[in-house]
Amino acid sequence: MWSMTTKPCATPLQWLLEGKDYRVRCFDSRRESFISRYDPREVACLIVDIRMGGMTGLELQERLIERKSPLPIVFITGHGDVPMAVNTMKKGAMDFIQKPFQEDALVSLVERMLEQARESFSRAPKQRQSRRLAGQADLA
Repeated sequence: MWSMTTKPCATPLQWLLEGKDYRVRCFDSRRESFISRYDPREVACLIVDIRMGGMTGLELQERLIERKSPLPIVFITGHGDVPMAVNTMKKGAMDFIQKPFQEDALVSLVERMLEQARESFSRAPKQRQSRRLAGQADLA
């Protein structure tokens, strides 16, 4: 699980999730901090703040869309509004949560995001094989 915020890594969010036995990696908001370390072969999810210093959460979502990333994303913010929430959801975010949030609801959401990531990860080899077979059929 990855968390990207403007605050130092040792946050209550990190403590909450590590207390539930999730492995948490935090990144600051520098433009390439997360993008350069993101591995699409890893089953994970991303919790991201809308407002960050170097790159906004919305910009990060756009970068991941450009890369065709299957990474489930949830936005957490104290500065959101309905149009912003709708926009992120239309672009594939799993949820948009206002601060303060209910801890149990976030933990439940993280489990749903990881389940989606596992399903996406398990489908990927089958999709690659189907594309390969379709390409071979086109050559015949």
